[in-house]
Formats: sequence, structure tokens, C-alpha cells
Amino acid sequence: MADWQMIKTEYITTQTSYRKLAQKYGVHYNAIANRAKQEGWVAQRDQFCDETVTKTVTAISEQQADRAAKLMGVSDLLLDMVRQAIENGGNMNTQGMKNLSGVLKDIKEIQMIRSDGDLKEQEARIANLQRQAQRDDSKSGTVTVLLEGEMDDYAN
Repeated sequence: MADWQMIKTEYITTQTSYRKLAQKYGVHYNAIANRAKQEGWVAQRDQFCDETVTKTVTAISEQQADRAAKLMGVSDLLLDMVRQAIENGGNMNTQGMKNLSGVLKDIKEIQMIRSDGDLKEQEARIANLQRQAQRDDSKSGTVTVLLEGEMDDYAN
């Protein structure tokens, strides 16, 4: 006797076919196909896949949010250290100032802080891309070919 629960579970949770299940479990293909149709295995597989994708996306999203929060926390600590160095080191040498400047640039990149100039440049690029897309959309997509000369020249 076939273990229908095992066959059904394998079908729903994997990408296997009825034929492969029939070979694996020694059950006729039509028996599996009929049972699957009666019990709605295809819809259950689709639902399982949708739920799996949703769980995966949620898990990845939570990991990325956690990573971003940690990165922002570390960059905040680094920024505090830079502020303390500036406050306590009024007689800092040129190399020290360059190092602090580099750290501040890194923090800006980590925190994705954009200056007004950066934002305006990004907006201009987006507007340019939108204009190009509108021009491309306005073209009809037809091409006219004009052949000059006698028809006999093109006969062969």
C-alpha cells in the first residue's frame, strides 16, 4: 500500500513530477495524478512556494535591517570618537587632521549622507533618464526603408 501522505508531502515541498513519484514509490502515474487532482496538490504546492518565498524575503529583510542598524551604531560611535578627538586635540598635526577627515568621509558613505549637491545631481540624472524614456516611447517603432535605383538591381 502506498504511503500517500509521504507522496503528497514530497510533491508539495519539492519540484518533483508525478512520473518521478510514480517510479520512486511504485505507484501508477494515473493514480498519483487522480489523487493530486482530487486533493488539490498543485494549489497546495503553489501556496507552499508562496509562503516559503515570503518567509525567505522576511528573514533576509530582517537580517539586512539588523546589519544596517549595527553599522549605523558603529559609525555613530566612530563619529563620537572623532568629535572627542577634535574637542581634546586642539593642537592636532596635519596628518591627524587628514586622518579625521578620511574617517568623516567614510562615515558619510556608511550612513549614506548626501550633500545638497549630491541630491541635485541625482535628481538631474533621474530627470534626464525620464526625458530619454519619454523620447523613446514617442517613437512609433516603424522604420521606413527607401530603395533607390531600378527594381532589376534588387531582383536577385
